[in-house]
Amino acid sequence: MSRRGMTPLRFRRMREQLSMQQKELASELDITQSAVSAFENGTQVINIRTAMAMKYLLLIQAVPELTEEDNSSLQESETL
Repeated sequence: MSRRGMTPLRFRRMREQLSMQQKELASELDITQSAVSAFENGTQVINIRTAMAMKYLLLIQAVPELTEEDNSSLQESETL
């Protein structure tokens, strides 16, 4: 990310990391496919909300899902 915000190239690479088509990402971010295209082409500035949502999607993809056993252990430790 540059000082001025997320670059169009970084935005596109993040989408590709998520293995999503523009339409799929648009649905996840609750924006239009044409907005995703405009972000990637640099014809629209990527706002902070969209940039943070992209980072969040990458983060949750990187964290493995908890198994039931892991979840139970967490709940037990929270009650102590």
